[in-house]
Amino acid sequence: MQDRVLYLPVLLGAIVSAVPIVYLIFGSVWSSSPGFPGVLTLQNYVSVFSSPGTYSTILNSIEYSIGASLFSIALASVLALIVQRTDAPLRRVTSFSLLIVLALPWMIEDISWTYLLSPKIGLYNLLISRLFGVGTSTFNVFSIWGMIWVMGLSLTPLSYLIISSALNGIDTRLDETSAISGSIFARTILKIDLPLALPAILSSFLLSFVIANEAFDTAAIIGIPGKVFVLTSSIYYAVEGTFPPNYGLASAYAVILVLITVVAIYLYSRFTTISQRYATVRGNSGNRKPFKLGRWRWPATLVLLVYFLGLRLEYVGGVQFQESDRDN
Repeated sequence: MQDRVLYLPVLLGAIVSAVPIVYLIFGSVWSSSPGFPGVLTLQNYVSVFSSPGTYSTILNSIEYSIGASLFSIALASVLALIVQRTDAPLRRVTSFSLLIVLALPWMIEDISWTYLLSPKIGLYNLLISRLFGVGTSTFNVFSIWGMIWVMGLSLTPLSYLIISSALNGIDTRLDETSAISGSIFARTILKIDLPLALPAILSSFLLSFVIANEAFDTAAIIGIPGKVFVLTSSIYYAVEGTFPPNYGLASAYAVILVLITVVAIYLYSRFTTISQRYATVRGNSGNRKPFKLGRWRWPATLVLLVYFLGLRLEYVGGVQFQESDRDN
């Protein structure tokens, strides 16, 4: 009896999760708006897949989500290695600052980057034009690469928290053994730390993929002006871009979005089937001694400064530029 009671929260969670999905699927095969008389039909899916832009929209969604996820975990891994494994100055400040960055709304970041990398009026484009005498369209944020750049930077703090936690939990004796055997820092990272942190990296990639695939702010602020349509913007147009709103079409797009997420979760479960390849070794062997970078200490610190001062503080400048433009 007690064992059955333990399953009640799981059952309740499954019901709470299943009910919206059931209504979503039902809405995608209903011929009219929710609450109105209608019949079951597949016409919404026929309309979706008969549209020539649907396949490019799905491809854009997958490319954008994968690109942003790879960019975020790559940058987060570099930051985590510098903070957790080296003696670079300011690494402790970096770890604390990442938590502050998480409090910055993504919509503000998206708006800021439009004022930084917009063709003709972007502050970075204007600066490059004055310094090098080139045109004012060197960078164009209104593209799929711009979406990947902005979303990847937004996801980096979250990926950092996941990856750095895994790196911090690896047994220090493995690093010490590698150093005694004569391995250099790069070899230790590639052969020991990153393989043991692979479960966290895969988890971070999965989480970043799902968030990027379902987020609407970047798709609306950067994607729509650049005519780069993804599934979330297609859902928006089905509801707000037509009159009366086509909820059935929007639900059909949403079902496709859910299916892509389910496939991502399934692939992740397949990757983690072989448990011996994804085991993080933990142990208590005293305080971890950071790798001494020597002459590379300050270049590593420069990476941290570029990320926070060269990128994050520019968000504030972008927002201030927006406010001054609004006042004028």
